[in-house]
Amino acid sequence: MIDKELKIKYNEICQNLADRKLKPAFDLLEKWIGENNLLIYLDEWRNLEQTYSYMLKYTVEGIQDPERQKIYRKLIVSVYELADVVYNTARLKISSSVEYERKRSTQNMIQIDFGSYLQFLEEFYLHEELVALAKDVEVKIESKLERAKNHQQSMIVLFNHFWLKDKFSDEESDFLQQFFASDLIQDAYKSFIVSAIILSLQRFFDKKKFAILFEIYNLQNPELTQRALVGLLIGFYKYDSRMPFFSSLTSRLQILNEDPQFKKNLEQVIIQLIRSRETEKIQQKIKDEIIPEMIRISPNLKDKINLEGLMGEGSDDDKNPEWQEIFKDSPGLMDKMEEFSELQMEGADVFMGSFAMLKMYPFFADFTNWFVPFLYKIHKLPIWLKAQTKQAVGLLIQ
Repeated sequence: MIDKELKIKYNEICQNLADRKLKPAFDLLEKWIGENNLLIYLDEWRNLEQTYSYMLKYTVEGIQDPERQKIYRKLIVSVYELADVVYNTARLKISSSVEYERKRSTQNMIQIDFGSYLQFLEEFYLHEELVALAKDVEVKIESKLERAKNHQQSMIVLFNHFWLKDKFSDEESDFLQQFFASDLIQDAYKSFIVSAIILSLQRFFDKKKFAILFEIYNLQNPELTQRALVGLLIGFYKYDSRMPFFSSLTSRLQILNEDPQFKKNLEQVIIQLIRSRETEKIQQKIKDEIIPEMIRISPNLKDKINLEGLMGEGSDDDKNPEWQEIFKDSPGLMDKMEEFSELQMEGADVFMGSFAMLKMYPFFADFTNWFVPFLYKIHKLPIWLKAQTKQAVGLLIQ
């Protein structure tokens, strides 16, 4: 059974549960367990199916049970959870996706000691502060760059752990709350880990992941808040059909919905997600209309524009008065450039085509580096990232 077939059957089971059609859901799940040779889950299936049978029997016999609806809802949630586990286990055996390839290769990875890991991470920043205070004293310290690289690797270990984790334990949830509340950890790294939680939630449903994203949103840190909000929105969209059975999550969303700022932020995120659907069309238009025209007039650019003066400080129109004449040979190009400038100001991803070319750059060979906000205020970047970023930007300009 291929990954696509697994997804179709999983979605069919989830849809039956959403429609409260437990009998078809049980039948499909039993067959699915057998087809994938996952008999280890058959006993759990039998227990749930037996509970369902008893409920039907008591209903038919007219036996009154004030807890019946509560048990019924809990039963549906339990079947959802079993379907999630079966689907995840089946994919772990056959899926060729990046996350499951990584899960298979890291099944025996060293476990993180969350009791001391945060202190270990914060020691990097404390050490840097001590070095700054002792700059006039002869102290023997290891390379600052080397320490930064080690710190980076520690964050990557953390990213991979939460990205590939199916369900978070209480210890892991407590660690994350302390991690995001820390005044020492850089926001860039916090955003990095938020991305890991979002990716993990997309792969495997877990109430704790939603709860952590809610907590991050309430931190009122714009860089973290917006990323967490995007994760919440995508998560609620993906698991919309099961949300009625998780009142703890929908209640928190209703509370946030009373905040006008939350509504405004949510609207902006939705608009940006809609705009992202136009990215391919925008890139095609750049490729077919803008770039060919720029190539056509490029022989005249060097003669008409003093590039060194343009890039220098204090450059203005008087130093390059001819630039306004460049587009006379191509009057439609100026209109297109203005159009794309407006798209950029509105938040459209007009640089996706250029950025995609950097996929071959070694920095992006590591999956985790795609989620580091590496172009955000370069002076605030982690040390290990500054050099990488400058090289990447230089390559893009070339």
